[in-house]
Amino acid sequence: MKYVKYLIVVTALLVLMGVFSACGESEDVVNEMPEGLYPMCDKGNLQELWGYVDETGEYVIEPQFLSAGCFVKGIAAVQDLDSELYGYIDEYGKYIIEPQFYTVDGFNSEGIAAVGVPSSDPLYKYGKWGYIDVNGKYIIDPQFTDAGGFSGGYAVVEIANSVRQGAPVYNLIDEEGNRYDYDENDLRGWDFSQGPKRIVDEEDEDLVGYVDENGNWTIKPDKKYKAGDTAWSVYFSGGLRGFEKKEKYNDNAMITLIGFFDEHGKEVIPAEFCEVMYPFYNDVALVASPAKKDGEKAIYGYINKKGKYLMKKEYDFDLDRVRD
Repeated sequence: MKYVKYLIVVTALLVLMGVFSACGESEDVVNEMPEGLYPMCDKGNLQELWGYVDETGEYVIEPQFLSAGCFVKGIAAVQDLDSELYGYIDEYGKYIIEPQFYTVDGFNSEGIAAVGVPSSDPLYKYGKWGYIDVNGKYIIDPQFTDAGGFSGGYAVVEIANSVRQGAPVYNLIDEEGNRYDYDENDLRGWDFSQGPKRIVDEEDEDLVGYVDENGNWTIKPDKKYKAGDTAWSVYFSGGLRGFEKKEKYNDNAMITLIGFFDEHGKEVIPAEFCEVMYPFYNDVALVASPAKKDGEKAIYGYINKKGKYLMKKEYDFDLDRVRD
């Protein structure tokens, strides 16, 4: 069941992303940034703080957060610089739900978000999880050792008492908190608008495939789809999933480059990026490219689904950060 754990213990990146608008694969690849606010990291800053830019690349909310999520219904999750706790801001950068959470999920289209509150009990190492509405009011009180976001009226949660007893149990819950049995092949609670669901072979964990909402294989199990160490190399987002490829850099070091494949396993963006800062949403992704030489200026910014930069900024490339 460790892959269920991987599903609901979200990294700082995907935890913040929540449910995106227009996330599915579109017929036409966008060739300019869609209108809106986008999380942006100031890679020229020592702390690499996050703020928000508009479609022109200009900062609307200055970099001031340790991490920043996407806006859904005018609300975004951010990590406060001073307290290191998470809260939610409006499109003016003002807190509407004060920083108080150990970790959070973004709000879904129904206005529900999973949140983990700090706990002194070591059982809740990822926080004590519950669910809030857009006003910060609990609709399901904190009680779980882990919790995923709602999709289709269901969410996957980890039951605290089962963890305490050494045998973690996962349930589905509905929006009223009612519990239902769950196993790894259950399709309920999965957001198929982002892409197919990952299925791991019970006998060989290196065999990984993906199924659609009807349970049909879109990608049959194969070792080349084995999980990476990051959420974007495990799960689909915006219809694409990342993959990694080792390459020699300037004949003196090996680095990992990143590309993307589609829901059928076809490579659609070659491996030429050294960092994925945000996987695809609203048909764009925030990535960084390596410089031609160590120490030179390189570019980062938002790309479309053909790998073309639509918005870019410069940063000082540091080989040691990406060296294998």
